[in-house]
Amino acid sequence: DFLFQLKLASSKEKNLSDRLKSAEESNRSDSHSLNSEIESLNEKLGAANGKNFSLEKKVSELTEKISEGETNRNQTNASLENLKNEMKNLSAAKNEIEIKLSNAREREEELTKKIKIQTHEIETLKLAAESKNKGSEEEKSEIGKLRLEEM
Repeated sequence: DFLFQLKLASSKEKNLSDRLKSAEESNRSDSHSLNSEIESLNEKLGAANGKNFSLEKKVSELTEKISEGETNRNQTNASLENLKNEMKNLSAAKNEIEIKLSNAREREEELTKKIKIQTHEIETLKLAAESKNKGSEEEKSEIGKLRLEEM
């Protein structure tokens, strides 16, 4: 009976030993599979970190470009405001010049009329003077004739 129990115990021990070996082998296989999966995940994580860094860099570059664009837009708006103000000033100056030009034309017309009137008056005075001179010459001539006759 003792021998039987010893054989039975030995058989159980062998069975347990076989199961332990099988479990260790399965554990090693699982461990290897897990290590491979961990390695693969680490590679993916590294790639994701690289992509993340690349994306962060792109975001940073785009943010910088947006900032530059906003600065350019602000400068353009300021330049546009300056141009609008210059246009207003030029328009006001143009209007002022047009008014002065119109006044100058009116004055020119007035002066032209005065010159025409004065020219006409001068012509009239010349004609009157010529007429008077002719009359004086005729009178002198008649006076001269009378004097000659008296002599």
